[in-house]
Amino acid sequence: MLEGSIGAWQNKHWSMHFYDDHADAYSERTSTVDMSDVYRRFLPHLPSGARILDVGCGPGRDLKFFRDQGFRVQGIDSSREMVKRALAAGVPVHHKSCLDMNEENTFEGIWASASLLHLTRVDFVQALARLFKALCSQGAFYFSVKAGDGVQTDAEGRLFTYYQVDDLKQILAQFSEVAIQEIWLSGDSMGRSQVQWINVICLKK
Repeated sequence: MLEGSIGAWQNKHWSMHFYDDHADAYSERTSTVDMSDVYRRFLPHLPSGARILDVGCGPGRDLKFFRDQGFRVQGIDSSREMVKRALAAGVPVHHKSCLDMNEENTFEGIWASASLLHLTRVDFVQALARLFKALCSQGAFYFSVKAGDGVQTDAEGRLFTYYQVDDLKQILAQFSEVAIQEIWLSGDSMGRSQVQWINVICLKK
C-alpha cells in the first residue's frame, strides 16, 4: 500500500534519538543538498512510472523529487520525527526499519542514500537481503555509505560503519541475483572535506 502511516515500530538496533531530537536542523541542513548527479545515474534504469522505495527517507527530499518526475513513491524511516515531516510534506512514509521488511518483487527502484551506514555489518547484510527480495526483476538499487575502516559511535549516539570498495564488492558477491552496475567515490555534498562516500548501483537479474 502507498498510504503513509506512523507505526508502532520501536528501534531495536541503534538509537534514533539524534534524528528525533534534531529533526528540524537536520531537515534544513540537507534540504538543499544537490543529488542531481546520482539522480542522473539512477533514474535511467527505471521504467516510466516505476515504484520507488526510499529507505531512510528523512523529511522526504528525494521522495518529493521522484514523485515530481512521475514516479510512484513510498518511504520508510526509523525516526518518528522524520516520518512526521515527510508526511507533512505530502509524501507517503511508514515508520519502519528495512530490517523488518517482508515485501517481495514490489519495487522497480530502491534508493538508500546515506542510511544503511548506521547498521552494523551483520545487519547491513541482512538489510541487503531484504531489500533485494523487495526489488523487482530488472530493478535498480542505489545506496551510499561512508568510505573508511571500522565502526564508530559519535557523541550523539549514532553508529557509523565504514567500508572500502573491496568490502562492498565482497559483500555483494554473496547475492547471485544482483550485479553491480556502477560503483564510484564522491566527495561530501555538504562540504565536509574529511568525508568521502562510496556510491553503488546494483541491478537485479
